[in-house]
Amino acid sequence: KTTEAGVRGLLQNDARPVLFDESDVDSLHDKDRIQSIISFARSASYKDGGDVAKGTQSGGVNTFKVRTCLAFSSIGVHVNQQSDRSRFTILGLLSHEGKRTKEEFTVFQESFLKYFEEETVLRFQARACRWLPTILKNAKVFSDAAATLLQQRRIGDQLGTMLAGAFSLTS
Repeated sequence: KTTEAGVRGLLQNDARPVLFDESDVDSLHDKDRIQSIISFARSASYKDGGDVAKGTQSGGVNTFKVRTCLAFSSIGVHVNQQSDRSRFTILGLLSHEGKRTKEEFTVFQESFLKYFEEETVLRFQARACRWLPTILKNAKVFSDAAATLLQQRRIGDQLGTMLAGAFSLTS
């Protein structure tokens, strides 16, 4: 039930990523709340972050530089406007229901969970920080290639950044 104002207030001018789990829409109020957060995310899509100015009750102004990356997980997709569809990448999960045994799932789950042990997570974060300059250079290369291939800069930038992140995990 987090709101756009809540996210903005928590982030201030920080560039930390935000994950919304179970961002499903169950009511008209939820729909409005999620659309407000998507609008906030739109501000973050500008190269140097979007500036948001909000008035205060005392007549002052609070300004925020939106430099975050937002991810949403839900059963339904709530990105309706074309301007938003080109800013969000929608990923889906394949269903393996009925295709795997319970034992196979248990083995998968155990191997998956070992990657989320505290030491592994800390090592992963340290590696990402150490390789950040290379990841950023690769993001530019992948973005340029994707933009050329797709003939759309915005989508090229979006896919290029994700490809650079994926490449950093496998190279």
